[in-house]
Amino acid sequence: MAQLVALIVSQDEEFKKQLNRTLRSGAIPVSVSDERLTRDVAGTDIVIVDARGEASSSMAAIERMRAAAA
Repeated sequence: MAQLVALIVSQDEEFKKQLNRTLRSGAIPVSVSDERLTRDVAGTDIVIVDARGEASSSMAAIERMRAAAA
C-alpha cells in the first residue's frame, strides 16, 4: 500500500503531536511533516491547517504552499 504524505500547519506544538499520533495509528501508512521543515509541498497528499489561531497566519501559510506547488 502506498504511503500518504500529510502536512500539518499549526502554531500549536501539542496539537501537531496529537494529530501526528492519530494519523500514524490508522491502517493507512502516513508520513507526517511540519510546514516549517518542508519546502516541497508538491508531493503532499493531505494538508491540515489549524485555523483556530489568527486567520491571517493560516491564510499566509496556505498561500505559501499554493505558490510553492505552482
